[in-house]
Amino acid sequence: MNAIQYGAEAGVLNQIAQGNSLRRVFGTGTGFQESYSAMANTQADMQNYTARETTRSAREHFGKSLRGGGSSGMSFAHAAKSNADLKHDQFAGTAQGYSDAMAYAKAEGITGSLFQNLAKTKTSSMGDGRTNALKTAMEKVEGEIGQI
Repeated sequence: MNAIQYGAEAGVLNQIAQGNSLRRVFGTGTGFQESYSAMANTQADMQNYTARETTRSAREHFGKSLRGGGSSGMSFAHAAKSNADLKHDQFAGTAQGYSDAMAYAKAEGITGSLFQNLAKTKTSSMGDGRTNALKTAMEKVEGEIGQI
């Protein structure tokens, strides 16, 4: 019973948070109505345009029945299956590469997550580079101001 109550409470808290967010983003009163309505209409238009153009593209590439005959020379079902196979192969390959890299790191005595350390090093070096570039730019501006 507690799980049901917690779930219900979480749902209510989520709705309150969404309401507060709407108020922060769109304001209140008439401003809310105009702003929210404009956004809702734009979102609906975007979804409908996307659906229309996706359908148009599918008919062009796969033919009106989607069973082939379009410019792609293959059926939609075949293309969808090939795409799914590709994604699954990439997913499995990424997982296998990760497992191999972690096993190698462990065998070499490297502690911690190899990929976390790589990401940390990359991010840190990017930050250092940007800091140095900003420092150089500021020194240049200060030098130019000093000449005035």
